[in-house]
Amino acid sequence: MTYRKFLIIWLCLLSLGGCSTTFVYNNLPWLSHYWLDDYVDLNKQQTQQFKNEIEKLRTWHRTEELPKYQQQLALIKQTVLTTSEPSQFLMWRQQTEAFWQTLVEQAKDPLVELALTLSFEQKQQFIENLTNKINQQVKVLDKKSDADLIEERVERVTDNFNDWLGKLTSEQKSLIKQNVLATQLKQNLWLDYKQQRLAALTKLFLQPTINETQFRLRLTDIIINPDQFKSDQLLALSAWDKQQNAALQHTLISTLTKKQQQHLMKEFDKWYKDIESIANEQG
Repeated sequence: MTYRKFLIIWLCLLSLGGCSTTFVYNNLPWLSHYWLDDYVDLNKQQTQQFKNEIEKLRTWHRTEELPKYQQQLALIKQTVLTTSEPSQFLMWRQQTEAFWQTLVEQAKDPLVELALTLSFEQKQQFIENLTNKINQQVKVLDKKSDADLIEERVERVTDNFNDWLGKLTSEQKSLIKQNVLATQLKQNLWLDYKQQRLAALTKLFLQPTINETQFRLRLTDIIINPDQFKSDQLLALSAWDKQQNAALQHTLISTLTKKQQQHLMKEFDKWYKDIESIANEQG
């Protein structure tokens, strides 16, 4: 299941393996600055501005959004074992994606305000580092065969279900592999999307003259409307994959052993308690 990556603010951005959920969340101001420092060197004033904005964002997210996540988890836990249609799993995914979009909408203004303070040299540095990051991804992808990519995806999806369900049966592993084989590889399409978005950002950041209003509007559009940079093929394949994933989730649920059902319920309880702990903490 893919709900986990939507639950905690910026975890997918920070990629801090081995850190507890509560640790990452409660230390977002300096952890997020640590991540940003990989792309651009901020001065003291910019650093403080960024940390202040992240703190405001975290406070809003803690009070406004986390209770919604709890409600979503509680609903899924209550009905997941008796859901009769794959469309229900697809709806849950759409709801969690909506949570992410709400976060992006809330975060866009602080990001735009910070971007407005960047010097031309800082913008160049940001673009250069982001370009290098994408180029590294291209080099890694070029070294892998289709078989390698399929094997990695099978392993990744299997590990994800393992986390939620516990040890999988041979039948369940086979269902996962069949599902992966039924989907098309999209890595090159995703890299093209990243490069298209980077090109738009580069054009904006390195434009010699542009007024503040135009800059705000264009950067906001780049941040909150990423689909404009995706090809029709990528959009279609992504939509198909979501349907296939929902069908897989629905099928796997019907194959769960009693032990796996108990494991799944414990996972929901764990995440619910983590969110509750974060929501109740101060600072």
